[in-house]
Amino acid sequence: MQDKDPTGRFYAGDGRPPQPVSLIETPDHLEMRDSMSLLVAAWAWQDIVTHTRSRGDRPFRYTCRPFPGQRVETHDPGFLTERLTWERDKAPSPVSPARPPRRKAARPSGKPPQRARTGKTRDQRGGWGWPSPRALTRFLMVALGTLCVGAVLGITAMVLPGLANRLAVLVPASTERDWGEALVGDLRDHGLLFCDNIYGTQALDRLTRRLTGSLNAPWPIRVHVVKSDRAQILTLPGGQMILFEGLVNAARTPDEIAGLLAHALAHGILRHGTESLIARYGLPALAALLREDFSAPEISLEAYLAQKDSNLSEELAADALAVKALLAADLRAHGLPLALEWLETRPADMETLGRSRLVLAPQGALHPPYPDRLKALRRAPRGGGEAMDPLDWEAFKLVCR
Repeated sequence: MQDKDPTGRFYAGDGRPPQPVSLIETPDHLEMRDSMSLLVAAWAWQDIVTHTRSRGDRPFRYTCRPFPGQRVETHDPGFLTERLTWERDKAPSPVSPARPPRRKAARPSGKPPQRARTGKTRDQRGGWGWPSPRALTRFLMVALGTLCVGAVLGITAMVLPGLANRLAVLVPASTERDWGEALVGDLRDHGLLFCDNIYGTQALDRLTRRLTGSLNAPWPIRVHVVKSDRAQILTLPGGQMILFEGLVNAARTPDEIAGLLAHALAHGILRHGTESLIARYGLPALAALLREDFSAPEISLEAYLAQKDSNLSEELAADALAVKALLAADLRAHGLPLALEWLETRPADMETLGRSRLVLAPQGALHPPYPDRLKALRRAPRGGGEAMDPLDWEAFKLVCR
């Protein structure tokens, strides 16, 4: 890290406390890194917005258009002012299209035709005439109502994705816990078989308790193992995790399982699944959660599994929290990047689950190993001991037998 890089405070939104970061310039974007040099966020230069200071003693504030809930403040702008000015000056200015010349209407020659004196009004002769006051009032009310509805829908469509992280705060933790339990029940109803080997589940529970000791989850964490050839771990709301048998069989070391499990736990605690669902399905999903209508299609199991878009900022935030949980549990943190690298080599086609053919994207598509992600994870401290002793590891590998 260079000495010229200024420091600041990064706000991730959703009422989360600010985080001290270092601001680092790259050719394409501005990087924010924490005290362990982990990448917290990355903003493209053309998306950064500079805000005017109300007083000279206030810090400089910057936001990013694709992530309205995030901001960074610094008293030492360093290279930012010069770089952002250069980005603004190089952007092409919009050119307004030329207006076509206005043609004069041709003046009719001759005298205007004489109107026949029939003694009838224009309405009686079949002309347009003036509408009645009642019809005019009805027309204006319909037009004004249509305009208001269109404006509300347009504003909602534009701002809802950026407000999803704030709207998710309205959902109580108890509601998210009950919602997650309902989704697990739906998985059972779709024909998925849950593994119940007592020794394997106890070994997994011991590892889960070590990881959650420093996370302060608002609900109890429960990790289920299901019979499936998929190599994946799925985060459901309210502390529910689904670990597929294919990942148990494919994992090479306990550190890889611990890294992937810590990453999935971080997604759940940061409520990324709930935020994505509200951003995707809008106010109907939020209303269904607030009234705890778990049968609503907007918050059903199919709707939750249909979320396939990966957000780099969410992945970086989950990685940072996962590394902190691993180090707090005195575990090695290098298993997460190793697992992400070999998961990328697995088939990336869509797969189905259960007898009802639930569609779910593979692990590599849901959590892609971005190059910036892997670089930051490789720089993380190695940490302490192995995640499982040989007896627990052997029992865990036999959890579905």
